[in-house]
Amino acid sequence: VEILQSRLWTKCLRQIAWTLGGLGTAWIVSAGEDLLQQLILALSISAGAPLMLSRSGRNEVNAAGCTLIVVLAWLTLAGCAAWPIRAWRFMHWLHAVAQLTYGWLAITYVDDARPRLRVARGVMTVVDLMPGWKFGAFVLLSLLQRLPGLVGAISQAVLVSSMLGGACIAMRRGRVLAWPVAFWSIAIGHQLDIDCCRWLEPRAWWQHCRWQAMRLKSCICCLFERLGQKADVRPVLADTTSDVVAPQ
Repeated sequence: VEILQSRLWTKCLRQIAWTLGGLGTAWIVSAGEDLLQQLILALSISAGAPLMLSRSGRNEVNAAGCTLIVVLAWLTLAGCAAWPIRAWRFMHWLHAVAQLTYGWLAITYVDDARPRLRVARGVMTVVDLMPGWKFGAFVLLSLLQRLPGLVGAISQAVLVSSMLGGACIAMRRGRVLAWPVAFWSIAIGHQLDIDCCRWLEPRAWWQHCRWQAMRLKSCICCLFERLGQKADVRPVLADTTSDVVAPQ
């Protein structure tokens, strides 16, 4: 019974921590002129989280408690850094939360359609390359939409279209209000714990960058091999066409 209670308490703490982390991340990416300040704060907290977790030992309850303390400290400092909180900033945060909520639903349906649709396979191929998977794609697009020009416009269009698509799916199934409740009470904490927990360790980033570099090298080598094969075929075709004699 004690082991079951310990595991249940640990699971609840980790789910609460990751849920608050999702809300805090939406708060950071919704920042406007103080985006750099919020990003520095997030990076410092992310760098300090593995250190605190390593000092918690192998006790899962202590590790989950440290995670919860780190996230609460992060949210408190983020709120203090953006104080006083104005109405427009709160509305931007709600908009980011809506993009994450319904965009997650849309990308889930795209993932389910991966075996059937080529477009879905292409979208999920890009998402699979992101650290943090769906959540990483949301963070990257939210930051890229701040850039001027075509990149920012495309990123904003992708976020808005995914949010509207997810809202249409929820409306079609009669879950416009039920989905946000289920998402923020159960789904997001559990899923972020699975998708993003390993990205708190520097080793995961090193392995990801190494794998991407090896993949890029393999693609470049394959491209040069194909170009070399085409270059070898052209002289052979020229010789064959020169040996052909026109009929008299």
